[in-house]
Amino acid sequence: NCGAPDYRIEIGQAGFFKALSDELETSDEIRERICELITSKSYAALNDLLDRIGDNDTTRALKNLPRLFGGSEVLERAAALYKSEAAVEALDYLGQVYSRIDKLGLGGKINIDMGLVHRSNYYTGLVFRGYIEGSGVTILSGGRYDRLIGEFGSELPATGFGIETDALAKALLSNGAVEKSKPADALVFGEDGSEAQAVINAAELNRKGIICEISTDIDISLAEDYAVCKGINRLDIVSAHAIVTKELKREEDL
Repeated sequence: NCGAPDYRIEIGQAGFFKALSDELETSDEIRERICELITSKSYAALNDLLDRIGDNDTTRALKNLPRLFGGSEVLERAAALYKSEAAVEALDYLGQVYSRIDKLGLGGKINIDMGLVHRSNYYTGLVFRGYIEGSGVTILSGGRYDRLIGEFGSELPATGFGIETDALAKALLSNGAVEKSKPADALVFGEDGSEAQAVINAAELNRKGIICEISTDIDISLAEDYAVCKGINRLDIVSAHAIVTKELKREEDL
């Protein structure tokens, strides 16, 4: 919907990692460290840490998690590593999600990453991250958390996500997918105690066709620097007694 020319989404299953980590005889701090090393795909450090815990089915499976990345074949490889009831249930669910996405014709946009186990104490099931062409930043991040809201007094399983809007906008602007917006005609700054009047003044100017931004700076010099940087030529300074309009030079004219 944002118009990104190309995107990829990675999906994983926090429940599979939890099924493995619960079998480890170690502290919560070590489990969290293992989670971090798997997410960052720090193979050497992960192997060293797990070697200190011991050589068994669980540690061998954990060592392989960062390498389990690709299509539906990843599920078969993961299933061969560990077959506890909780692990099998987690993989079955992930397989159902992937299958339904594929039926929607989006299979080519999705990768399974069993090493995607970020904040496993927070997420309880499906986790996902999204990327777009032109940006190395994670644009989309989220997952399933069935117990989190219950900590605030209401049992409510949920799935949520966040979007890194600044990185998204930067990527779309850089590859020409969207046009860069024109600077506002004016920046309206409210002196201490006159912030509400500044909002009213900006609304009146907008109704007249003069496009305004509201300054969020607390110092007039910072507001002026912002306006110059953004190519805004007019600064309206609203006080309890008057509205003073100041014409500014554009950055390229300085």
